[in-house]
Amino acid sequence: MKTTADRTPPYVAREIARMTAAERRSAARADYGRRILEAFPTATERDPAELYRKLRRIEARIHRMAIMACNAPDIDSWCERRIEAASARARALLGDRPVDADGFGAARWFVNTDPRGYALKVFDTDPASQYLNRDMGGYGIIAPEVR
Repeated sequence: MKTTADRTPPYVAREIARMTAAERRSAARADYGRRILEAFPTATERDPAELYRKLRRIEARIHRMAIMACNAPDIDSWCERRIEAASARARALLGDRPVDADGFGAARWFVNTDPRGYALKVFDTDPASQYLNRDMGGYGIIAPEVR
């Protein structure tokens, strides 16, 4: 069985070997940004690295708010307003259609407010989820932590 190193062309392997850790992280993030652009071709941000960076910040903010809402139920409504504002920014960034009144329908992705996982996810039935990393439930993760 061939390993990843065996499948990598020699000229690419030499380039990767010359990269510093920061350059490898930056390249991996830009690569995942390209995958996001493939999944969401109508995204308003066209630079893959910048798209990933912005979505990752929104993801982190929603995750923090979900943890705060879980730990302090008295500020739950405050956290929900912050989560709604962040999801509106993500919706504008991805160029996705707005969600209908029931919360379903036109949107291809959703906000998971469970603090145990990633917040921005693509429905598992959406063909765009094939371009993205998946969680244990099969949902596509829009902005995972890429190292």
